[in-house]
Amino acid sequence: MQIEPILALTAAVITIGAAWVLSFPSETTKRDDEFPNLPGFPIIGNLLDILGPNLKIKVHETKGPAFLRIPGLPRTLVFDDLALLRQVLGRSLPSFSIVGDPLLGLPHGIFSAVGIEHKRLRNLGVRGLSKSVLLAQFEHIKSHAEEQLVKMATENKPIIPTLFLQMYAYKTICVIMAGSDSEQLKRLESLFEPITIAGRGGQARLLPKWLDFAGSIEKGTMATDLVIKTCIEIAIERRAAMEAGKEFSDGLSALIDARDSDGSFLSDFEIASFFFTMISAGLDTTGQQSSTMFYFLANSISQQDLAALRSEVNQSFAMESEATISALPLLDAFVKESMRIFPMIPQGNRVLTDDIVLDGKKVPAGTHIGPLRDRGFLVDNPDEFRLDRFVGDDALDKKRTIEFIPFGMGERMCIGIHLARLEMKVLIATALRSYEIVKGPGSPTFAYYPFKTVKSYVTVKPLKL
Repeated sequence: MQIEPILALTAAVITIGAAWVLSFPSETTKRDDEFPNLPGFPIIGNLLDILGPNLKIKVHETKGPAFLRIPGLPRTLVFDDLALLRQVLGRSLPSFSIVGDPLLGLPHGIFSAVGIEHKRLRNLGVRGLSKSVLLAQFEHIKSHAEEQLVKMATENKPIIPTLFLQMYAYKTICVIMAGSDSEQLKRLESLFEPITIAGRGGQARLLPKWLDFAGSIEKGTMATDLVIKTCIEIAIERRAAMEAGKEFSDGLSALIDARDSDGSFLSDFEIASFFFTMISAGLDTTGQQSSTMFYFLANSISQQDLAALRSEVNQSFAMESEATISALPLLDAFVKESMRIFPMIPQGNRVLTDDIVLDGKKVPAGTHIGPLRDRGFLVDNPDEFRLDRFVGDDALDKKRTIEFIPFGMGERMCIGIHLARLEMKVLIATALRSYEIVKGPGSPTFAYYPFKTVKSYVTVKPLKL
């Protein structure tokens, strides 16, 4: 079990275990205590549960909402009845958004917006990720996949693929935004380091502030300011070029052109904020999820399924366009089965913006809630990797749609869902057409909070013809 990301948290909790007030800070919001606490330990509460794989089972066996308690963090009402999630989506925000977008360091953004404003930002923002944009940039996405696979194969030794695949995800988002404008694309790609620093600051905000020994939050805020400033400059330049009659077919031009039904449009700041949101939400998630898929290729998929999958992606038409690769059933099943077993975001932490009645009990605004998305264990033989779970009319996502929601659901579903799926499919198809993913040395290490990830060595080898 991988505990490096929160080792400091564990050590600090043990050190101040007797200081109950610090371990369970008082809440300013009155809570409804009719719901029970999830069974845990004195002082450390459910800390061991979030470090291990069985939190989802404990929540499921509780048969109803219960409070998860982690020292130094607000109590969170957890449940796995996703029908209840539908009820709270429109009345809650991601829990890092209770004061703007602290995870992103932004004063305003799609994560923190509610009601009509959220709908406006979503309706306009999704234009930058439309199918026409993905189609126009499809060849660029393929070239970025091949670029990172060549780098991995050139290592000629066991590697952890995550960093390579995060760079693939980053470059893909940049090219979706800037397209063939080489100068603007270069400037966006140069922001990788400050965006990484901003991401560390965002992760630090998910833990008690007294654990931020390295000053990651402050550094992240400064890095975010730099990224936003640069992206605003790029948006202003692009808008001027478009007004001068130059044509583009990328996400940035689509965002500038986007108009709502009342004629409203995105400001340059909102466009910069949208790009930063896409990077922040997509860099780690897509990179880590893709790395998990390499783990399954090397360790879990049966030889029969692997041969069938390789045969499918080697068809001459398979990678002609966004439409052809999206229509490959076994490739689609591989991506979905990977996300069933190891969804990157197993729990959707949120905070209520209104008083609601949940499961027959009143829950006040300000309550932190944590609906669990990780429900893949409810199928037969859940640890077995099988493509047939997502093939045909009996596919899991067709028969039990509410139980497979790796990208969320409803009005708060991941806005980049189509791009993320395309990225992963292009990567896996490119890998299977030209490379062999071989299991590396050592045992994999797993992390379960705040993200569900696997760290495992693989070797990427060119296929012998």
